Amino acid sequence: MLVQIVLGIGTILLSMILTAGVIALKIRYLKDHGAAFTRYDGFFRDSLVLGFVLLGMSGALGVSVSLWTALFIAIDAFASVEEALYFAMVTFTTLGFGDILMPDEWRLLAGFAASNGMVFFGLITATLFEVFRRLINHRES
Repeated sequence: MLVQIVLGIGTILLSMILTAGVIALKIRYLKDHGAAFTRYDGFFRDSLVLGFVLLGMSGALGVSVSLWTALFIAIDAFASVEEALYFAMVTFTTLGFGDILMPDEWRLLAGFAASNGMVFFGLITATLFEVFRRLINHRES
């Protein structure tokens, strides 16, 4: 059980560090190069900015799910990479179909992966709300 806790917490930490890094890079880029977006106006500019942020967050999602997939492969929890990836994605997004299950000796990791996904999607939501807020404030000024 201790091994599962250490692996679960370690994978969550790595996932969150990478996600925070993506968010920080996107914020820094928008601060440094945001003026390039101001040559466009209204809907088109807002769409470009939101698309830019969403693209980065989608990449972070892919990296986070890949971390969990790599862990599941490393502990030999699934027969194939496809099963490991499928389980990681379904668990990370908290869908939890239940058609593929972790072996009993590793099942605590599923809870860690799901909690990681909940925090991840919370960060995405917070980031998008902040981007929306700034876009609205920019329009009003």
